[in-house]
Amino acid sequence: MSRWLFLLVFMAPQSNFSEFSFCREGTRGGDPVPCIRLNERGGGSFTPDSATDGVGEPLELSAGPTGSFLQLLGKTGYLRDGGLYESGRNVANLGRKILAVEGEWGRREAVFNYSDRSEVNDLVAFMDRLISQESLLLELAFALDFDRLGLPAMLDRVEGDLRRNRLPDAHRFLDTLRRIGSDPRVVGYARTAARRLVEDIEDD
Repeated sequence: MSRWLFLLVFMAPQSNFSEFSFCREGTRGGDPVPCIRLNERGGGSFTPDSATDGVGEPLELSAGPTGSFLQLLGKTGYLRDGGLYESGRNVANLGRKILAVEGEWGRREAVFNYSDRSEVNDLVAFMDRLISQESLLLELAFALDFDRLGLPAMLDRVEGDLRRNRLPDAHRFLDTLRRIGSDPRVVGYARTAARRLVEDIEDD
């Protein structure tokens, strides 16, 4: 464990949990659901809504985002009041959020459409951004292998999300961006854009 990750984990609210999961349903219901699973070291998996076999893609967060995740989860008391998250207000169907955590206390769950609790919404916002990020990363890798002409538009999306701070762990794009930047089959514009994004992410 790096010194930086150690400090972040040390400063985060401490508790023993083995796995946290977050899934978001669509507003129609019945559709495949994207899910994130993470442990206290930031390792886990991402299952996109397109996965028909339910098998998740490996996920390993960098030190900074791992610390942010632990802080946000800790502020909810590790879903201690999960049964009370649903707001009493009449709110349109926004798609249910399904959260669960396994720990020394057993299993805690929270299922709700809309919550008034800021600490819960902060955690949900982080996980939503992480789902969007991992979906974009899979699309980018797919474009490199099967749709190289679509790479310029995909890289524009990555750059836009990076500029708007919508990528909770932009470092996860580095390997794919380096592959794009060094692949002679990719058009020059895309290779240049990929190299520039690598520099931007590394300098951040």
